[in-house]
Amino acid sequence: MGGLQDWFRANSSNVLAGIVSSLIVLLLQTVSRTMSLVLAAIFVFKWRLRAIWRFRDPKRIYIVSGAVTGVSEQVKAVVLAGPDAEAASALIATVGLLYPEADVRHVYSSTFPRDLWKEHLVVIGGPLNNACSAVLLGHVKDTLHFDGFDLHCGQSMWSAEYDSAERALQDTGAVVRIPNPFDKSKDVMMVLGCDTFGVLAASLVISSRPDAKDARRGLGKRLGWRRYFGMPAFAAIVHCDVLGNDIGAVTLTHSLRIRPTQPIVKVKDASAAK
Repeated sequence: MGGLQDWFRANSSNVLAGIVSSLIVLLLQTVSRTMSLVLAAIFVFKWRLRAIWRFRDPKRIYIVSGAVTGVSEQVKAVVLAGPDAEAASALIATVGLLYPEADVRHVYSSTFPRDLWKEHLVVIGGPLNNACSAVLLGHVKDTLHFDGFDLHCGQSMWSAEYDSAERALQDTGAVVRIPNPFDKSKDVMMVLGCDTFGVLAASLVISSRPDAKDARRGLGKRLGWRRYFGMPAFAAIVHCDVLGNDIGAVTLTHSLRIRPTQPIVKVKDASAAK
């Protein structure tokens, strides 16, 4: 027994160093494995989300919000509803994640020059308050269009639902991805809604936020493997409950591939496309 104690006293520093070294190795292995799993998850998530967007080699991307100008000549401010502003924020972050090499600019349709409509576009808001979406929707009108606040897609029609005090209870939105009709080498992603909450719901489906992950996953499955190899044009209809000034769960109700119904046009002819 005394010999063991003497040996331990003589080698205690080596034993302690061995224990510390083992703990460090285990810690490094744990951190390395965790980081590998996290990076793999981020890569797979980004890869799947980018397969839905499929923007082709974007150098510049314009995010075009709808705008309601001031009610008087003295008021020139651009007004965005809260959910529309949140939709813009979510998509700005998403585009930055998916295309870090691109120059991303947020603009408003009321001041967005038409000679830039031929760029890659992310268009937020329906045709009543977004002149850009009003023109672009004309190219898919046989598949999807708005009649006032009512959304028509295929043989179906959706509207927002309100209570007796005209507070929104439920809303419907749409995601539309098409080649840019003003330059077929560029792409357009639109998020639309019967009301502003539908716009937010549509944006979350194609965003990097954890919200609407089930609807996002469902959209990816419905697009199938072709989304990794082609440049799909599609429309997806989503539904959400409204909770005050926020939304609840987002569900994917319909999706279909679409084909633009009007020929490629020059930017200078955009006004004629209305």
